[in-house]
Amino acid sequence: MKMMVYKDKEKILKKLYSILESIGKENGLYIFLLTPKNAHSLKEYICNNNIDVMLLDIFIEEDVLNLMKKTSESNQKMKMIFTPLMYHNILKCYEIKVIKNNITPVDKDKIDPIVKDWSNQLIDRNGKFIIEKNDSGFFKIYFDEILCIETYNRNTLVHTLNEDILSYKNMKQHMARLNSSFVRCHNSYIVNMAYIKSYRGNEIYLTNNKVVWVSKSRRKEFLKSLSDYYDNYLNV
Repeated sequence: MKMMVYKDKEKILKKLYSILESIGKENGLYIFLLTPKNAHSLKEYICNNNIDVMLLDIFIEEDVLNLMKKTSESNQKMKMIFTPLMYHNILKCYEIKVIKNNITPVDKDKIDPIVKDWSNQLIDRNGKFIIEKNDSGFFKIYFDEILCIETYNRNTLVHTLNEDILSYKNMKQHMARLNSSFVRCHNSYIVNMAYIKSYRGNEIYLTNNKVVWVSKSRRKEFLKSLSDYYDNYLNV
């Protein structure tokens, strides 16, 4: 697991490094730590490394904040954590898709379960995929690669991070095999809430700028699912 830590306080940085090193040894995890010293080196680290987890101080420069937004869109599998979390910075966390927050004071008992959870998500993906078969062949599609699914003529189309895959299954069959990250927001759409960038009126904007519609009949269910989805992260 490749983790980048960007903190301006040397004392906290050393403590974090020691804790993560200890957790790695105890659990047989190899944690490769990157510790850029300034905004310039941070940009270089992001561009030159395939980072799994990024831990940053919430009080960062505006240009770094903008870089985080772009990074979260281009590398949508990377996980981020800001610490500490202040009330007036909640919007920043939402915009950048921060999945964990507020691990201060830095404590091994608090960090250990988070690292294990991240590691499990990165390593163990068994049972978190679907198999599609169409005239072109077989496709193994992981849940975390699916942006949304929509009806297409008399079939359905699975939009992934890399390609669109034709499916002969209907929307009800899709929902039966997906997990709680997915919600049917319209008769014609199923959306992966992990890739929602914003929601306005009856339109959902995904991180790839695709627009998905929310029907009046499913709006209440969609908003409840979206609220529960983000509560699971912000309350951890």
